[in-house]
Amino acid sequence: MKAPKTQILFLTAAVMFAAAVLRLTWVEDQTSAELCRTAVETPVCVARSVLVQAFHFQIFGWVGLVLGFVGLLRPHLLLAALTLMSAGLALIFYTTDLGAGGFVLGLMGLARATVARSGSSFRSLG
Repeated sequence: MKAPKTQILFLTAAVMFAAAVLRLTWVEDQTSAELCRTAVETPVCVARSVLVQAFHFQIFGWVGLVLGFVGLLRPHLLLAALTLMSAGLALIFYTTDLGAGGFVLGLMGLARATVARSGSSFRSLG
């Protein structure tokens, strides 16, 4: 893995793009909302309902924030990636206050994980 930071940021961007597409096609689309009112038991409508409940209770934002704090205590690239993706979902799905905090913590965790992985410290860089 040559540049894991770049791959993590591209993966985060892809997850945010997919979330934006889901938001525009499933959540905000009136046609799918009307279909799900009449046919509640279809898998698409169940998934839509779970998605709506998840952002109603701000699940993505809280997960991003908690993972961000854990990532600051235990820096790891995978944890930073999960933090950025969850916080990115929160930003797309209307939980901007928690999502922004989680995203900043995820970027800080990514920086700390990169430094920990290289074996250097910030003091030796000056």
